[in-house]
Amino acid sequence: MIIELRKSTEDRMKKSLDSLKSDLQKVRTGRAHTGLLDHIHVDYYGSMVPLSQVANVSLLDSRTIGVQPWEKKLIPVVEKAIRDSDLGLNPATMGEVVRIPMPALTEERRKELIKVVRHEGETAKVAVRNLRRDANSALKEAVKAKTISEDASPSPTADQVSAMSDQRFARSTQQVPGGESIPRHVAIIMDGNGRWARKRLLPRVAGHKRGVDAVRATIRACIERGVSYLTLFAFSSENWRRPADEVSFLMQLFVRALEEEVARLHENNIRFRVIGDLSRFDAGLVDLIKRAELLTAGNDRLNLTVAANYGGRWDILQALQRMIAERPETAGGFAESDLSPYLAMNYAPEPDLFIRTGGEQRISNFLLWQLAYTELYFTDRLWPEFDGTALDQAIESYRQRERRFGRTSEQLAGSSESAAASLGSSS
Repeated sequence: MIIELRKSTEDRMKKSLDSLKSDLQKVRTGRAHTGLLDHIHVDYYGSMVPLSQVANVSLLDSRTIGVQPWEKKLIPVVEKAIRDSDLGLNPATMGEVVRIPMPALTEERRKELIKVVRHEGETAKVAVRNLRRDANSALKEAVKAKTISEDASPSPTADQVSAMSDQRFARSTQQVPGGESIPRHVAIIMDGNGRWARKRLLPRVAGHKRGVDAVRATIRACIERGVSYLTLFAFSSENWRRPADEVSFLMQLFVRALEEEVARLHENNIRFRVIGDLSRFDAGLVDLIKRAELLTAGNDRLNLTVAANYGGRWDILQALQRMIAERPETAGGFAESDLSPYLAMNYAPEPDLFIRTGGEQRISNFLLWQLAYTELYFTDRLWPEFDGTALDQAIESYRQRERRFGRTSEQLAGSSESAAASLGSSS
């Protein structure tokens, strides 16, 4: 059943994306492209047929489309079909060729195009999200009906369903990710709980309690600002070196947070995941984590990941071990694309913005692989003091960065001008 569900979901997602491509081809910009006429049909002896079946369609230059009907008497029919479309084009015939010039792209038209493209993109995104939700719901129902076992289903299969819509994420060392004014993925080291408490003559655990409030505020702020992925470093593999009573309290706090917060996350359509080596946690905590991941598997308003007993070196080592175990042939050599699917965060794009509170300026073995081209932001503000305003300051710093990904500033400027000029045109 799992294989059939995956195949069905993949096919339906592909149809949604194909529909988006078709809709975007209808968007008229200042540049000519033959796909603009793909949806034009003409009356051919009483039957409505695609224009491409009765004429040759080509580019005469960057701003003009040429249509040469196979039968001369079809010229007025073709002209009428183009004029009657919703493209706002005025064809003119010269000899046996219908010439279709592209009107100049005014600033008003450019703004209108941006709205149209965003609308089409959002419609497609909603369609894919609904398909992902339906697939995960079907998985849950199958588990309840015992069509598949619970062990076979929740996390791995649900993650595979999500990966169908996320598998095109750009990897910064392989291709250049798109530039966005709001970071798609924010990763945070939440540092300074103990110092916050010490400044107030309180025990360290009081700082950790207040830190949970900051987590809630940050989740809210990320949703309000359009961040899609938030990853929080809660407990590193090196944190076991802390005093035993503090470690014990942190584990209890984690359990309490799972018990009290997961239902709220689910109500707000937030997907929850934990990455890290769970083998050192007791069975009760692991069970709570698994149940939380299963409950929220179909949510997609925000992808919240908590790194617990996590280390960047551990992540790379476990990925290597799993890859070689499943694909022994890679022991003799492999590419980055072979290893990436085995990393703990294979379901998410690489972080755009890394934030560390508390004044320290290092990444402390956090997401070593994934932070290759991430913008780093350090603040003296202690984690319990972090809020929406602090997030805005970090995002504003991010916006000031020139993200070149190995290119020169001149190349970056050139690509931006090219993208603006060809907005909506076919590639």
